[in-house]
Amino acid sequence: MIIHRLEQPAFAPYLGRRACIPDEPLVLRGLHPNPVNELLTRVPLSLPAPPRPERDTVPVDFIWEHSPEHVPAANVHRELADAPANFTPNRRLHHTRRIWRTTEQLPTTLYTAQPTINALAAYIQQDTHR
Repeated sequence: MIIHRLEQPAFAPYLGRRACIPDEPLVLRGLHPNPVNELLTRVPLSLPAPPRPERDTVPVDFIWEHSPEHVPAANVHRELADAPANFTPNRRLHHTRRIWRTTEQLPTTLYTAQPTINALAAYIQQDTHR
């Protein structure tokens, strides 16, 4: 029953607000000295379709809360008005915050077929035995 809920949840997990649904890849466990490198090189990745056999990498969109160090400073950012400032029902107010969007080329070796639960469990186990 629990495995079924993990593979097919009724509701998506969210980060603070129901509109803030996390997407892959995620660092799932443990502290890492370089979490960006962890995301780019180790975390299992599910895709709607398997990568083409001739490809070594697959493009994955990333949303950053801070300007990514590996992208030129002049990179265009976007502003979202989604930081709650006032919860009063008739006077709700949201401040703006900046986000940066990049497309990172991840190795196709990170791809795991659906369901990804086994690959994620192996990834977590690998972290606990370090």
